Amino acid sequence: MPPFYRSRRTLLRHVVGLGALGVNAKLLAAACAVPGAGDSAMRAELHYTEASPDPGKRCTGCAFFSNLQGACGTCQILNGPANPQGHCDSWSARG
Repeated sequence: MPPFYRSRRTLLRHVVGLGALGVNAKLLAAACAVPGAGDSAMRAELHYTEASPDPGKRCTGCAFFSNLQGACGTCQILNGPANPQGHCDSWSARG
């Protein structure tokens, strides 16, 4: 076998492995947005997302976020689980 074939195979294994990690991270993040948990209408109204577009405004830094247990925490505004990496329009810095 030519040497480039082995390196291409190795490269493909790494790319597939990294892709699987990305999918797993998305699945883990989605675990906090359980349908029917909390107030779905409020989540939609406040544009809640599982991943904050601004790293400085994540749920972990919000005054309404508490009780981090495992992968999820609790949001007083959303009345239910929230992803620590998430964000909504009611984000307020911890005092």
